[in-house]
Amino acid sequence: MSHTLKTSGFSLASVVLLAGLMGQQAQASAVLNVTKAEGTGAVRIVATNSQDSACGVAIDLGDGKVERKRLEPKEDWEIQHAYAADGNFTVSLSGVLITRGLRSVGPCDLRQQVSVTVAGGQAAISAAPAASAAAPAARPSSAAPSGAPAQAQSAPPPSPGESADLVLFFRKSSTQLKFVTAIDGTKRLDSVDRLINGGYQLCYILQANSYRALGDADAQRLLNIEVNRAVNALAGNRQVRSTQVECVRGGQFVGASFADVVAVQRRVVPDLNAVRDFAGFEQFAEVKYDTLAQAVARRQQLVAQRSQDVATWTAEINTLSAANSLDKVGSITLSFPQGERDSIKACTLEYSGMQGQAVVAYGNNLIAYTSPAFRTQASDSRATFNANQPYSSVYRSIDDFYVDHQKDPSKCNVFVDFPKNLRTLMTALERDRKGVAFDINNLVATVELREASAKKQGYENLAASEFAAQIRGNAASLKNLADRGIRDKAGFDRVVDEMRAARYSDSTGVNDVLNYLNDKAAAAEKRGATAVSIRDERAAAQRAEAERRAQEEQRRRAEYAKEFPYTATISCGMNDRHLNIMACMSGRSSLKSQLELTNGSQYKMYQAWEISQLGRETSEGIVIPLRRNFKIKMQNVDDTLLLSAKVVSNATGQVVFTKSAARFGLILVEN
Repeated sequence: MSHTLKTSGFSLASVVLLAGLMGQQAQASAVLNVTKAEGTGAVRIVATNSQDSACGVAIDLGDGKVERKRLEPKEDWEIQHAYAADGNFTVSLSGVLITRGLRSVGPCDLRQQVSVTVAGGQAAISAAPAASAAAPAARPSSAAPSGAPAQAQSAPPPSPGESADLVLFFRKSSTQLKFVTAIDGTKRLDSVDRLINGGYQLCYILQANSYRALGDADAQRLLNIEVNRAVNALAGNRQVRSTQVECVRGGQFVGASFADVVAVQRRVVPDLNAVRDFAGFEQFAEVKYDTLAQAVARRQQLVAQRSQDVATWTAEINTLSAANSLDKVGSITLSFPQGERDSIKACTLEYSGMQGQAVVAYGNNLIAYTSPAFRTQASDSRATFNANQPYSSVYRSIDDFYVDHQKDPSKCNVFVDFPKNLRTLMTALERDRKGVAFDINNLVATVELREASAKKQGYENLAASEFAAQIRGNAASLKNLADRGIRDKAGFDRVVDEMRAARYSDSTGVNDVLNYLNDKAAAAEKRGATAVSIRDERAAAQRAEAERRAQEEQRRRAEYAKEFPYTATISCGMNDRHLNIMACMSGRSSLKSQLELTNGSQYKMYQAWEISQLGRETSEGIVIPLRRNFKIKMQNVDDTLLLSAKVVSNATGQVVFTKSAARFGLILVEN
């Protein structure tokens, strides 16, 4: 049973498709037949496309009128025409490009002429020369001497691969791809950052069906990748965003003012170079057809392998589900990311312990386990995924998940679980979502996932992770134990027993064990010492250091109290909460207040907007260190908030002054 999801992706129909440009010949043929018709100077002209593909023709009637048409395979095109005057006329049939959007076709491969003579209002038809299957016109060799006789000599035609190469041109007036010339003559970007920040506009000019052998969707995706790679190289291989635009409309090149990069199929380049509006573009890179073909082949191999893998995984899910096995974890893709920069959402059930470790590890590497189509869509839409926190939704049961998914399918792109629940979900999807496909993704062994999880956390392997869990340690503590020869639980337990026997500690904590081992090693270097005596010496030294620091802090506080014996706290607020001192000083009207401070021998008046210079603002207010002699004078101008001042003795911690003032109230405190 196939469950392959379809991706929207790109197709070659999404770019400008040209079946040929200006003189390039399609593999088709047409025949011209002219006969006399009823009426003055009237003729009947029939052009027939005798081949199996559509092509474009033009009929020049010889009197200044030209008719053009796209001819379908085997189609007859009939024209009735009357010449207005007597004379000799040449009716010419030739192939031309017909541009009709995606119905554009190249020229029919034929040139034919028929002579018509009109005398006295009667038309006479001369015998038509045989149709000639015109080969593409030979371009003269630049190496041929001037005046050499014209001969049917031309360079051998390019291989199909070469003709389908892409030649990349940049618009010389582009602000995104502006080049400067280095001293050695090479060209480089004027501003890499401008290109990366702004991106560039890209259009394609391709002949129809040129990449059909590669598969349209694959070819378009790979074309985009290769073109972007060439542009990224200009930016030091940093990622540059491109926006695809159309630069050919109604058969005319219109990209001269907006297309930053034009990717042109090689066989079209000579004719495009003859277009006046294309003169402002310059070649800067190429994309080889063979490169695309090889990439498509590799991708097709991956797709084929993927189909085999899906069949294998499905069979495994059935087998493991029947056994209710937890030996593997897998996932089911329910939908692809669609919107630009969409977030990829993964979901699972609640698990803990070894099962939880495996499920989280699967989520950490989720994108790699999905299908190539999913990864392509995610890349093309620049979807985001947080691999460190992979699950956006976690459910208690498979039933809870399925009910919620039906209410809002956008909450989960990929569901991760063990085989039994995956099989249950597959059955429900096949029953309820007929015609809506889903993907079976990679099945990964639980032990392999747990091993990956352990290494992600910094452990050497899974066994080390399990050892850490047993002793309630972490990767760093395990490394410290390993440096001291302890690598497993048995070795750890021996040290714990030894530590207890030495009356060092009854603890089983990792840090206590490491301290014991360190003290034991230090005792070995000191005659008569033991781990206990080393521990006690260290504890005594720590107590002495703590006492020294306390005394130092007390001395520092005393010195500070001598210089600044008081501390004032100025606040403005309500309900004993400080809000903003500015509110009380400037109020809600044009009234403004000032604060005058004399601190020792220094005096300054502070305007409302200068209040923050007074001291350090805390959640309680602005804190101002005060010398022995000080004076503070201030007035509240707000009609709802209280302005408050509190002065505390630094020596005793006692409040020596406190006062609050409502609107227009004055606070004055001095010592």
